Amino acid sequence: MSEEKIESSVEKPAEEAVEKVEEKVEGTQEKIEEVAEAKKSKLDIAKEKIGKAKILTAETKEQIEACMKNIDMDIEALNQQKEILFTSALQPGETLLEEVGAAKEELLAVLPESGVELVDLDEDEVEIKELSSGRFKGFFFALLAGMATFMGWAFASSQALGLSIPPEKIPDLPRLNKMLEWTSGQLGQGSNATIGAAVVIVAILLIMWIVYSIIVSVRASSNLRIASQTEEAVALYCTSKEECKEKMKLVREHIQNNSHTLGKYKVLLEEQNAKIQRAVFLEEAEDFDGLHANTKADIATTQHLITEVKKLLEVPISEAGILTADAIETLKKANKTVNDHILKLYS
Repeated sequence: MSEEKIESSVEKPAEEAVEKVEEKVEGTQEKIEEVAEAKKSKLDIAKEKIGKAKILTAETKEQIEACMKNIDMDIEALNQQKEILFTSALQPGETLLEEVGAAKEELLAVLPESGVELVDLDEDEVEIKELSSGRFKGFFFALLAGMATFMGWAFASSQALGLSIPPEKIPDLPRLNKMLEWTSGQLGQGSNATIGAAVVIVAILLIMWIVYSIIVSVRASSNLRIASQTEEAVALYCTSKEECKEKMKLVREHIQNNSHTLGKYKVLLEEQNAKIQRAVFLEEAEDFDGLHANTKADIATTQHLITEVKKLLEVPISEAGILTADAIETLKKANKTVNDHILKLYS
């Protein structure tokens, strides 16, 4: 048998053995994880849910803040574009139309605001409560229960022995011994103060443990319920904000398109203004009727461009973070007007 065949015959069983060992290790790890998960207390589960809810809420808020920051930058760019259009093209154009007696609308004295209303970041935000284990409260009430148990025992044993209530002096060791011996006797152990003391102590500790366990258990169930409710509320909050992100994305795209369209109007209006200025200077007409037909056509085009761009400047873009239907329609018409004019220039 060759050396290669010997090596392959040895390597194959070895690989199979390694794979089996790895599978057993993975199976053991899974069982360990399942046991660890099963041993988790209600408080641990609740804390995990609250922790995940906090992380999810923080991540969602961070994403929304990033969206709003981007929109703020786009709004700033839009406002700059509007300011340039207003001062270099729109105002001079309206002034020219007024000078030649062709103004049909009131002059735009003040540049309108962008009309972008964003979402309220704190709206519908989920209040995530901090969880309490209930241990301090349980310990406090356990102490009260222990004291009440001791006082009840003292009252019952004193009455049974015919002792004065309250005692004449405190501490009264002979009286305490009698009460402990009576307790022991009630259990059929004879008059043994040591056994009586052990019984009383065990009874008090048992009552304290029961009270403590009940309060901590109730608090754990309450924590788990609160955590589950918080988890559901955060899921709804994140879904809602995800929808807001999509809506803000549309608003942002509209703002960018709006800014680009205003840039087109600026260039065309500056050109139209220059043509009208040249015509008025060269033709030396006394009034509008004396102007050349081509000049009147240029004036009509300028009037149309100014009318459409003013609508674009004045229409609100969004309300409560939602793109308005008027903004969509106005931008659509403004684009058609400016693009039709550009086509005529190159036709």
